[in-house]
Amino acid sequence: MKIAIIYYSKTGKTRRLIEYVFHKLKDLGVGVDVFTVRPIREYSSRLLHLNPRTLYETLLSRNIPIKGDEGFKPETYDAVVIATPIWWGMEAPPIHSFIQKYANLIKTPIYCITTADLPIDYASKLLKTLKARGYEVRECIQVVNFEKDRGRIDAMLDKVSKA
Repeated sequence: MKIAIIYYSKTGKTRRLIEYVFHKLKDLGVGVDVFTVRPIREYSSRLLHLNPRTLYETLLSRNIPIKGDEGFKPETYDAVVIATPIWWGMEAPPIHSFIQKYANLIKTPIYCITTADLPIDYASKLLKTLKARGYEVRECIQVVNFEKDRGRIDAMLDKVSKA
């Protein structure tokens, strides 16, 4: 079994979660490749959520040039995990662009994780976005507090390992 993890993280919250996911899947005996998708022109860390470019690209669902998916061949994986921070209620632009780029190319099951600071069900919105693009989504969860959400994360990863 081989799983691809696709994610974007600017502040490090999603990256820390993916480090856990990677090690947990490895412990379950799964082969894992991680792809960190990033914009060609990275966002400034300074006042990230007040940056006009970040706001514009997110709220208008702009496709942006991305990197980090080089070598990703969807047909070589049994499942794909997509993880994204939520900005203004939407997936981060690099993940939005990845979703658009690989629509109808990924035929394996998708599991998705959203990270946010607010306990709002952003995962359902991402689920709808992915399904509208033709992805076969098996589960989509929201992580607000890693420690409190660890049981849900582990339950999903158990399903991923058996995909």
